[in-house]
Amino acid sequence: MIREDLQFKYKVKVQQQDIREKSIRAHITKWKKSEHKHESEFYIKGRFKKCPIVNLPIDLPIYHLNNGRTQSMQSEWIYNNNKPENFFSNNLENNNQQKIQHTLLINQAMGYGSHKQNIFDELKKRAEFREDQPILVDIKGMVINGNRRLSSVRELYESNKKKFEKFQYIPAAVIQEHLTAEDIEVTESYYQIKKELKQDYDWISLIKKIQRQKDVLKKDFKWISVTMDKTQDWVESSYKLIEEIDKCLEEDYGKPRHYDLIMNQQQIWEETRKKAYKTKDAIERELIFKIARIVSLNSRNLGKRAYEFCIDFQNRKNLKDVYDYLKARFHLKPSKEEKNISDNPEDIIAGKIPSQYELSVIQKIPTKKIKPELINEIREELNFKKEDAAALRASNDILLKITKLESASLPPSDRGSILSNLKKVVKKTERIVNKLEK
Repeated sequence: MIREDLQFKYKVKVQQQDIREKSIRAHITKWKKSEHKHESEFYIKGRFKKCPIVNLPIDLPIYHLNNGRTQSMQSEWIYNNNKPENFFSNNLENNNQQKIQHTLLINQAMGYGSHKQNIFDELKKRAEFREDQPILVDIKGMVINGNRRLSSVRELYESNKKKFEKFQYIPAAVIQEHLTAEDIEVTESYYQIKKELKQDYDWISLIKKIQRQKDVLKKDFKWISVTMDKTQDWVESSYKLIEEIDKCLEEDYGKPRHYDLIMNQQQIWEETRKKAYKTKDAIERELIFKIARIVSLNSRNLGKRAYEFCIDFQNRKNLKDVYDYLKARFHLKPSKEEKNISDNPEDIIAGKIPSQYELSVIQKIPTKKIKPELINEIREELNFKKEDAAALRASNDILLKITKLESASLPPSDRGSILSNLKKVVKKTERIVNKLEK
């Protein structure tokens, strides 16, 4: 969630690109002549290269607007403010976008939302910037790694220039060669995902990064998997997962792009990703996703049990029972034209694997109407079917209750309801009797 109520003192002022580059090159020239110059190795274009470390004025660098960490927050901001999808990515040098990015970064640096590490307070307490941990910028001053730290020192220095005097300049390692968008993605992934494995890189932004690399940079899953040091299967399934999460937020919650609503549900969605890609039946996969959406929507009321419900309902042994229960409960019927065949292209090539589920029925399952009470009913139904003696015990209980009802007083005000219930019992009993007599 983005804290819109926070008040910031620092005013972003983007300098022209050529001015920034000229200034950085002047710093590098000065660095070369210094007797105490420092440099450090950084992972660039697939190999380690030494970069000069210079002290840059904090006003000079610009934020990386395609920063993977802010993908989920940017997406929420874009939706809330009715802006186009490329609002940030097509305006990297724009002062307005940089100002908004400053706000998002400070939110993260202060530990709001899913970002538990409070970088802002750490820097505030220390009141100096570690020289052995410089930010990483390109020759034009765009920050590739260290955006949150830069936003923090800017805000702190502006709040008290005397106390935070040491933040007026910030140590920056400079990549002097030209970098493509792909080069930047690789370097950022190395330092924010592969190398440091930082827990404050929220899981939504991680899979949103896959979405961006696939849809915007037009990279294939193999390239993305190598860049992020993840398996190709994980990358592909995560790409599909973010689509389902977006559908859940829009259709079920009615709040598109509000990723904060499901940020604490990583276990639920990760379990769903695993289960969904163990099956070759694309229709079964849709049912698994639908169950995740139902559990997600009720997770606040289910508490810690939400994950357990998800595991239980998506288990292949229980999946058909859950499907049949929901189908019967909401009187769902398949579309007349539907064929019970998987629509997965790979399955079609393999010989059109039939599915035991109807896609149109799954699509009709009303997620918003399913409340915690019904979820508990389904769990009880599953437990009932697992017990060998459950049917016998239930029949004994029914007989005992009917016997008691026979001698009970029947208040006139309740007779209509009692009569209706008993007629339903008779019908269901007849079906069970017919089944036993076959």
